[in-house]
Amino acid sequence: MDNTSRWRARVVDGLSTRLWPLPALGVLLGTIAGVLLPTVDSGQLSGWPRTLIFEGDASAARSVLSAIASSLVSAATLTFSLTVVAFQLASSQASPRLLRQFSQDRAVQLTLAIFLGTFAFALTLLRSVHGDVVPRFSVTVACLMTLICVVVLVMFLGHVASLLRLETMMRDVHETTNRTIDVVCSQAKDADPREVPHPQDGQFVAVVEAEDSGFVTEMRRSALIERAKELGVVFRELHPVGDSVIAGTPLLQWWSTQPHTPADPDRAARVAEAGRAAVVLGYERTGVADVGFGLRQLVDVCIRALSPGVNDPTTAVHALSHITAVLGSLVVLPEQPAVLADEDGRPRLVVRVHDIRDLLRLGFEQPRHYGSGDPQVAERLLTACWELAWIAQDTHHLPAIQEETRRTLDAVRAQQPGPERSREYDELAGRVFALAEAAGGPPALRG
Repeated sequence: MDNTSRWRARVVDGLSTRLWPLPALGVLLGTIAGVLLPTVDSGQLSGWPRTLIFEGDASAARSVLSAIASSLVSAATLTFSLTVVAFQLASSQASPRLLRQFSQDRAVQLTLAIFLGTFAFALTLLRSVHGDVVPRFSVTVACLMTLICVVVLVMFLGHVASLLRLETMMRDVHETTNRTIDVVCSQAKDADPREVPHPQDGQFVAVVEAEDSGFVTEMRRSALIERAKELGVVFRELHPVGDSVIAGTPLLQWWSTQPHTPADPDRAARVAEAGRAAVVLGYERTGVADVGFGLRQLVDVCIRALSPGVNDPTTAVHALSHITAVLGSLVVLPEQPAVLADEDGRPRLVVRVHDIRDLLRLGFEQPRHYGSGDPQVAERLLTACWELAWIAQDTHHLPAIQEETRRTLDAVRAQQPGPERSREYDELAGRVFALAEAAGGPPALRG
């Protein structure tokens, strides 16, 4: 992903996950329209179009515009209140990490933008009504915009009702995660086959410590490679995107490309400055380049549904279907480059790639822990393992899927299901082991 694409992705994510940009734009456009539109002369209209133009006097125009402005403030307040209620319900019923999905919902942002834009237009237009001067065409436009706002309000109420459904939340998370996977896939098209470099005897090795705490939201690898070339060092990433970093702990490792290079405090300071500038930390995880964030959100929904206070295994099964689909997209990704080189072909950055074993554990470990005693959930977990094994049978990820299948089978057996259920579980797990054996895996794992 080049610098331009990365910058664009960060800007889009930053603007889309905040409620204010589109409403602010609506206010600005409404104000501009309220200043410029009264200059349109409606006096030359004739025939039936003339009958559509506002025909009241200045007093009537002021009353209409005042009513529009006051009513739209109330409508905007109602919209915002409903949005806050949706936030609260999403946080309590599903996961606090789903609030980003609500705040970046385009329907919510556009509704607020239309309401506030119409309000700003009507309020600005009031200044053009004085004496016998009545901007009839502009007042007519304000009335039409108000009717549009009424239609938008009705549609918004229906949209909020849909937005609060867990199926809608999980679908939105799934789609966002798929877009993130596409970004990762674009970075992994040309995996670098070169051997991973390691510091040799006599090379100066040090670490860059984090100045702040937070989550790794981006690795500016192009800048890091450029600075590594200037300083004559090799960097090693110690944290993948999405990992939590604590201030004062190692952020990056680096070593000099020249052996027996003495420690230089000035050089070490410049390397540390370059390393900290390349690792972007944020107070929350984002979906720009973090493939594990969508899985984390879906797993949160799953285990919340399995909690004793909710006890909704059907939702947990649906969440596991989304988790399996996301993992299925990940296991077929081309291998990410482990080493990035400069323009001269010299290794400059050892990349911390996402490990499929960690992602499988993230997707299955907690649902397995909390739901292995429920027949529906246990069956869905083992079915998910078979589905992933089928998708990944032409890849090198089958051993990791085998391992998760073995853990899941042990967990459901520990719940002491009946003989019939035990046979069903063994059969589902046996399908995974059979695929692995056909692909050259060890038959002993079939147990």
